[in-house]
Amino acid sequence: MGRDVVLIHGASEVGEHLTEMRHHFEQRDWTVHTPTLRHHDENAPDQAKLVGGVSLREYVADLTDLTRTLDTPLIGGFSLGGLIAQLVAARTPHRGLFCLAPSPAPGMRGPLPSLLVLGPHFLRPFPWRKPVRPMSWEMWRRYVANAHDEKRARETYDSHLRSESGRAYWELGFYFLDPHRAARIDYEAVTGPVLVTGGSQDRMISTEVPRQTAARYANGKFVEIDADHMQIFGPSLPAVLRHIDEWIDEHHLANEPHRTHP
Repeated sequence: MGRDVVLIHGASEVGEHLTEMRHHFEQRDWTVHTPTLRHHDENAPDQAKLVGGVSLREYVADLTDLTRTLDTPLIGGFSLGGLIAQLVAARTPHRGLFCLAPSPAPGMRGPLPSLLVLGPHFLRPFPWRKPVRPMSWEMWRRYVANAHDEKRARETYDSHLRSESGRAYWELGFYFLDPHRAARIDYEAVTGPVLVTGGSQDRMISTEVPRQTAARYANGKFVEIDADHMQIFGPSLPAVLRHIDEWIDEHHLANEPHRTHP
């Protein structure tokens, strides 16, 4: 039996942004997969145009196809990737699920900064067809990497220049208008252990969202971290990884996976 872990990046990112987490798992003899979401590759021509109309269903289908080629992987995701990880976990056998500062699922109230960032986009005609452009440096520094030092925050921002899918955000924000219910999570299909973290200094996703997320699972656990939204790098990452390691040990996920069969 293999020991695979699939790590899903957040909005406007690519798989390489999870490099520090990848190294941590590799040092513990996991085989790590850090796929890049469809049309997020920085080398792709017309990236903004290509990604604008991509559905959450397409993201989920791509990642479900990947996880089904693996032997009961551990699935993890950050921010929007944390929500996508839940959708994937409800569709494929896995040994455990962890979500770092996940985006709010249908029925959860979105935080104010998200409304400030996305609100103008939804005032455009046919927003579900158009890409969401990267936020400004000022917004990034104030709401996303507010607890990081200026140099590291700037370096990370400069690598976060991809556009995101307007359709995916529309399916999240206006889920009640979506006939496909692309953002609907089948919580009962995930019966194994679930870890959800929230940052006490996170101005983008308040701790109430990950707390509610953990509460929706039969075997969910919420942990509050002293962190801003960017839990995947910098000074808060060691604490995040420590909690993940403890959770893995607590549930024997490295050796005796709980096999969930959605």
